[in-house]
Amino acid sequence: MSNRDQPVNGKRSKLSLLKNSNLILTDAGKFTVWARNTFSLSFVQSFLFSTGNLVLCNMEGVILWESFDFSTNTLLPHQLLTRNTKLVSSRSQTNYSYGFYELIFDNDNLLRLLFNDPDVSSTFWPDPWLEMFLPSGVQDDDWGYGCEPEFDLSCNKNESIFQLLSTVEFHGYDFGFFPNYTFDQCTNLCLEAFNCKAFQYTYHEDTGSSNCYPKTLLLNGYCSSDFKGDIYLKLPKNKYNSYINHAEEYSLVCSNEGVEIEHQRLVTWVREKKNREVANWIEDIIDPTVEDRYDMVKMKILVEMALQCVEEDKDARPNMSQVVEMLLYSKNDHH
Repeated sequence: MSNRDQPVNGKRSKLSLLKNSNLILTDAGKFTVWARNTFSLSFVQSFLFSTGNLVLCNMEGVILWESFDFSTNTLLPHQLLTRNTKLVSSRSQTNYSYGFYELIFDNDNLLRLLFNDPDVSSTFWPDPWLEMFLPSGVQDDDWGYGCEPEFDLSCNKNESIFQLLSTVEFHGYDFGFFPNYTFDQCTNLCLEAFNCKAFQYTYHEDTGSSNCYPKTLLLNGYCSSDFKGDIYLKLPKNKYNSYINHAEEYSLVCSNEGVEIEHQRLVTWVREKKNREVANWIEDIIDPTVEDRYDMVKMKILVEMALQCVEEDKDARPNMSQVVEMLLYSKNDHH
């Protein structure tokens, strides 16, 4: 896909092979937005092969240009990935502009997947990085940026607390390596450093030694039972209960389908709470920061109605007239 960051209109745009052998792409306004700057004194032809390769060659069979030399985000059959080419991901499933992940051969001739945005660059693979990042939030509604926390940490170390993420590692971005630090020493080190977002702590039972890695950025994260260490995520005390209650019941997935998956898990979580038939189930699903600023009866009616509206069987869902009728009935009944 040429001109990925500024794609042309799907209508009235045209790919043309000029008499001077130049291959150009013009938009609806007949402006040239892309050109290969090829030139030949002999007659030139273009061929689109069944493999998807668009080839420009002269009468002698010399290839002047081929699309397989300019890979985008997909390798087609028989297309080679060489040291001079790379794959760059799309921003999302519906946004084909350049994303932040690049598949390349590095200087050691190893195939490597890089995360490369305007601010940071790091190796994403050959290790199964970035399977989990707990704090919720999406930057600019674009899942391509990954997750970011919805809170700000205080400069006062007494206002922060840590949440354990077992067998989780965030590779790199340590502001130091502190061998044989005790757990308390590592905790205090991160509390006293304002730029510390978390710390990784590993204890080796066979040698009785330990390693402390305070983190300034949380990138390249993964969760694996094979990893013999833990991450302790720094959180503000005043929001700790709210975040942890959500984390214990369902986890967020950061992907292009993350929002939909999160909603599905939220519905399942609420249904499970309701089906347990515990008297105060409604209190368990309300954000603790709301405290007592809501009507318990009205809230229960709204939640039960919402669950009906998201039934998997569409025939079991109420229509809009029924929703209005239920709301009016509950209002009159409540008063």
